[in-house]
Order: sequence, then C-alpha cells, then structure tokens
Amino acid sequence: MRVTATGPGDEACLAQVDDYHFHWQQFAFYEQPQPVRAGTTLRVDCTYDTTSRDTTTTWGYGTDDEMCIGFFYVTEGLVGAGK
Repeated sequence: MRVTATGPGDEACLAQVDDYHFHWQQFAFYEQPQPVRAGTTLRVDCTYDTTSRDTTTTWGYGTDDEMCIGFFYVTEGLVGAGK
C-alpha cells in the first residue's frame, strides 16, 4: 500500500506499507502534521499477491478478500497568518 500526494510540480509519499498483515487494523498518526495544499490529489495504491490461490478473489472484509481503504483527517489552516 502506498499513499501519495501530488500537486503542481510536486509528489510526496505520505505512507507506505510493504508487507501488510491483516491484524494491523488500526489508525496511524503523524508526529507532525503533513501540509497538503488545495488542489492536491491524494492517491491510494494497493497491490495484492493472490498467485497462490486457486479461487477468485473478491472485495470484502474477510482475511481472504481484497480490501484497500485509506482514511485521512483533514484540517483547514492558514499559511503565513501567524497562527
């Protein structure tokens, strides 16, 4: 799973998990807020390795299902306003 923020002339990786495990059902928070300007595109990409399966993999909430969801808390702030 990889989360990127893309704006005019800029792309930043906001999160990357190379080897996800199902029991990691939790939120993660940054130590410092990550600034994202208006007009920035947030993208979540996931790759699934289902080569060892002999049945069709579908979306769902089970451990054998594909799922990829990214949640973001967004707050509005004023840049350079002295606050």
